[in-house]
Amino acid sequence: MEPEKLELEKLPDANLPATPGTPEAVNVIEKISGIFSPYFIVLVGLFLYEDNVLVGLALIVVGIFSLLKLSWQDLRPIIDKIKGFFQASP
Repeated sequence: MEPEKLELEKLPDANLPATPGTPEAVNVIEKISGIFSPYFIVLVGLFLYEDNVLVGLALIVVGIFSLLKLSWQDLRPIIDKIKGFFQASP
């Protein structure tokens, strides 16, 4: 083996901080990421909408779902009501 690899293998996880406050920092970063990521997804979708309508529209819809905390299971009853409305009319 190369000497550089041997030295790296002997070292403990140097990239991981050993501070006891790490879980709190991770929670804060997750919260910040949860706030900013839907906006970023929508902005990227708006930017891509000019070049590729399908991809842009998909990203916009996913970003809005994420912003509103919606899932496909939440939309299923609404879709069923819309289907029932059109099927019930003669």
